[in-house]
Amino acid sequence: MKRLFFVVLMLFVSSTIFAQRAEVLRSSVDKYLNIARNDNYVSFNPTATYDTVSVLWDVIISLEDVFDLTKSYCKFKLDSVAGTPVVTVRTFGKLFWNDAWTGIDSVSWAGTTADTTFKTETATATAYRFYKLSATADTAGHFKWKVNQAELKLFK
Repeated sequence: MKRLFFVVLMLFVSSTIFAQRAEVLRSSVDKYLNIARNDNYVSFNPTATYDTVSVLWDVIISLEDVFDLTKSYCKFKLDSVAGTPVVTVRTFGKLFWNDAWTGIDSVSWAGTTADTTFKTETATATAYRFYKLSATADTAGHFKWKVNQAELKLFK
């Protein structure tokens, strides 16, 4: 009986030690992807229109069960609603929640067309657990712009 109790106790202790997961506050992340379950794509379709300089649109994506290095491919569709905005779209990544964001790629745009598509991507595979997609107006003026769609695709 002592052996049985000891074995059960050791199973409980070992499962507690090896089953730890890194969790972040659910309110601070916009979307979760689980790579182990082949959940590697997310799309956002925001509806807000922006009209001032330094306005930031961003989303944060958290990856769960990341065991392999992955590459990222991001696609942004921007729309100039009025005027000629100068907007920069950026992709960032970081390994731990407390780390600083590392810039992956960025593209600047000054245009008057609707549904202009840009892409950013990683040159090499990385082990980022968090991604941030952002768009920022870079110049002052009378203009309006919006993000029609933003996508993130991860692959090996």
